[in-house]
Amino acid sequence: KSAQFRRIPFSVTKQEAWDLFEAQDGICALSGTPLSMYALRQDYTASLDRISSTKGYETGNLQWVHKNVNLMKNVTENDNFIDWCNRITDHNRKRDTNEPVL
Repeated sequence: KSAQFRRIPFSVTKQEAWDLFEAQDGICALSGTPLSMYALRQDYTASLDRISSTKGYETGNLQWVHKNVNLMKNVTENDNFIDWCNRITDHNRKRDTNEPVL
C-alpha cells in the first residue's frame, strides 16, 4: 500500500518476498541483525527495502533489512548509505579512543 501511495512500481509477489526472506535466513542484509515478522505491528522488525531507490520493488532490487535501518537509509542508495555508516563508525571509534578526529 505504501508503494502504491508513493507511486513506486511493485511487481514482486508475496511468495517472492518470502523466498528472499528465507534466502537471507531471516537476517538483515545490511546489519546482520535477526529479523522478525510477528502479527502485531509493534513486533515487526523486518522491512522490505529497495537496494536502488531509483527502481521499483522488483526482483533483483530488493533486500530485507531491519525497520530502523530502512528508516535511516530512506532513499539513499546502498553503497552511499554503507559509506556514510563506515564514516560514522570510524569517527566514533577515533573519538572513543581519544584519537584526533580530522
